[in-house]
Amino acid sequence: METIVSQFLWAEIIKEILIKFFSNFLPKLLGGIILVIIGWFVAIIVAKIIAILLKKIKLDLLFERTGWGEALEKAEIHLKPSDFLAAIGKWFIFIVFLIGVAETFGLNQFAFLLQKLVSWIPQLIVAVGIFFVAIVLADFLAKIVRASTEKMHLKNGQFLASITRWGIFILAIFAILLQLGIMPTIINSIVFGIVFALSLAFGLAFGLGGKEIAAKLLEDWKKESRS
Repeated sequence: METIVSQFLWAEIIKEILIKFFSNFLPKLLGGIILVIIGWFVAIIVAKIIAILLKKIKLDLLFERTGWGEALEKAEIHLKPSDFLAAIGKWFIFIVFLIGVAETFGLNQFAFLLQKLVSWIPQLIVAVGIFFVAIVLADFLAKIVRASTEKMHLKNGQFLASITRWGIFILAIFAILLQLGIMPTIINSIVFGIVFALSLAFGLAFGLGGKEIAAKLLEDWKKESRS
């Protein structure tokens, strides 16, 4: 008799577990899987749109013209700027969907960590934007300095152009660190000094015939962008 009662109790326990599984957990599991699949496809579509838009504005071409494309190839880094930014956009969208999945399963701590990551991604995008702007600006200003020194028949024009280029790069690195919230107090002081030095150098370059050269470089850049 006790054996029959024990078997009956075990059967009821198993039945209750199965009912809870199919009525509560299984719908959440299926919903989570569907949400992950939808999120992945949406992320891929968004990434493709971003890549197409960036290629239309010729970001990759602009990057290659500055010489960084060749440098990355030598380092065996086969990644175009448009693909890199598209990848950031893809993971941003996908992580947003993962937050919804984590909240569905009650994984609040995991969802909180993902939210922190998502809130940091826009700062990363701005930092990447600063980097690309710095590349273009450094190349442009270095050409102005080199052409200005050649026009005045001064020596070490290439050296001064290199200093200008690396000054912009260093300034950009500090700006990126500030954007990411790394050592803001120290970096602010350093950035102020670099900005002052570069402003003085560029003021002298423009005062010594750099305006005409800058106008010519801008016109050449416009023609290349249209072609």
